Amino acid sequence: MLSVEVAATESDRARGLMYRPWLTDGQGMLFLFPQPATAGFWMENTVIPLDIAFIDGAGKVVSVRHGLPLDLTVLYPPGPYAAVLEVNAGWFERSGIGANAFVQLPATLPLPR
Repeated sequence: MLSVEVAATESDRARGLMYRPWLTDGQGMLFLFPQPATAGFWMENTVIPLDIAFIDGAGKVVSVRHGLPLDLTVLYPPGPYAAVLEVNAGWFERSGIGANAFVQLPATLPLPR
């Protein structure tokens, strides 16, 4: 099980996990988008090594990318996504979750805007 903060607004998505000194194992951030997105993610001002899962509208993991602290390399998914889940580096591998896995998001999530 994973406990996540939800980033459903543009300002929350822009800030993400920047400036945080740590992220407890078993915690993460779920980014929700109002329309399918294709933009990449980067690690500007993020000091925590992260795994970034791009998830389509059906809950399928499109890809998992690995973000290095403070790296400005843009990490792109191979296709559109509706949500992104960021967790500590290695969490997806330890949990046996990778591309083509399905995740079930709670029905009570806020609407992205």
